[in-house]
Amino acid sequence: AFATSLRVDVLYPKYAADNCIEGYAVVRYHVTDNGTTDEIEVVDSEPEDLFDKAAMDGVSLWRFLEAEFGAIKTQKIQFNLEQQCVPQTNTE
Repeated sequence: AFATSLRVDVLYPKYAADNCIEGYAVVRYHVTDNGTTDEIEVVDSEPEDLFDKAAMDGVSLWRFLEAEFGAIKTQKIQFNLEQQCVPQTNTE
């Protein structure tokens, strides 16, 4: 079970949203003794590098319950657009 006391939604990168790109990032992190996260790293992502920063930034804001303190966790974060997407184009 994923027991968090606070899990902030990860922001969708603007470039990916504007270009209708979906994907994922798999993040490994350590839960500290005060429930914050550190040692955050992306261990897999598709497309490579596109969602890495957004995933790491989001996980850095998560807060965990005492039962999770000291744990090393891995979480796959999906980036899926919720509606039909039309790529933003620059027409000149």
